[in-house]
Amino acid sequence: MYKNSKKARKALRKEFEDEAVEILVEALVPAIAFKPAKKAGDGALGQTRFGGTPDLPANISWPIRAVPDNTDEILAIGGSNHEEHLRDHLISALPYEFAAQIDLKEAAHLGEVAKDLPNDGRLLFFFDGTTAPWWDGTQSCAVIHDQSDLASLQRAPMPLALVELNDKYVAEMINAHKNLNKDFEDSAPLPTIKELIPANYWGPTRPMKLKTTYRLPERSTHEALANEQLQKAFAQDEEFADAYFELISDYFWDDDHNRQQLLGPPVPEQDDPRYDAVIVSEFGCQHLSFEEHQEKWPLISEKSKAWHLLFQLDMSDFRQDDMVEGTYYFLIHKEQLKASDFSKTVLVYQQT
Repeated sequence: MYKNSKKARKALRKEFEDEAVEILVEALVPAIAFKPAKKAGDGALGQTRFGGTPDLPANISWPIRAVPDNTDEILAIGGSNHEEHLRDHLISALPYEFAAQIDLKEAAHLGEVAKDLPNDGRLLFFFDGTTAPWWDGTQSCAVIHDQSDLASLQRAPMPLALVELNDKYVAEMINAHKNLNKDFEDSAPLPTIKELIPANYWGPTRPMKLKTTYRLPERSTHEALANEQLQKAFAQDEEFADAYFELISDYFWDDDHNRQQLLGPPVPEQDDPRYDAVIVSEFGCQHLSFEEHQEKWPLISEKSKAWHLLFQLDMSDFRQDDMVEGTYYFLIHKEQLKASDFSKTVLVYQQT
């Protein structure tokens, strides 16, 4: 959002009075953002990257999502419209989809903003893009901290199971088009249409660079709610509140790329996803009833302060497809983050 407080102050003065500007500058929270690498191509081994396939040493395998014990429960949440597709996916132990790899030495060079991360190796993020929208928790993702030497890395091939799933998806999309337009084959050759259908089980390879950013927290996050000056300004000045909303919306929602993030406050599509992390980890369920939520809200609110955003993945930007929706939040408890233990990372999905 802003490179530093000086640049933030200069930019904010174009839209806010001096007193409001100081409140906003004080509310800025550091995070790590991404920008495309200048050199095109697939990127060097170990480089920060979205999509494609990860760089792995011979002793680390592509992680596999186990067959869940609660298949029927997940199917019930997915509903009848998704049951057949979900069931086919859940009955097999399948490779997770690869999201991104983060060069931790590159992150460490950013200084204080990256202090909670390990300072060597790479973080590799994987997720289950089929069942995760229906099931928040640890089983929907895998995060690997790989400390292997760069010389031992190889670009992993795409797992055959994901290739086959994607081929099936493309065939289904082609058939759907044919059913909508009986003259489909005459109007456009099938190979051409196939090339236009984005992959559904991976994102395009995009080498990235990390940068420090200072962001204003979205109003439903802890960081905003805990800021007394900000909350007071919202309550006393409706125009300030509206202008804040517009500023946040213009930045985060007019450009999908701005929602890709490491650390810092999440950008919720609904409520702060750290509340969901507490619910699935503390109560062992996906949702609480309205009455239970009210009763346990003080506990949820307090415990959520111990959870941190590790990585935020905007699916529209990740897939490079405007038709794709939703955001994945990789969330980690502060004690696990302190110990560099990523085995209990919780994945939360939100979609408006």
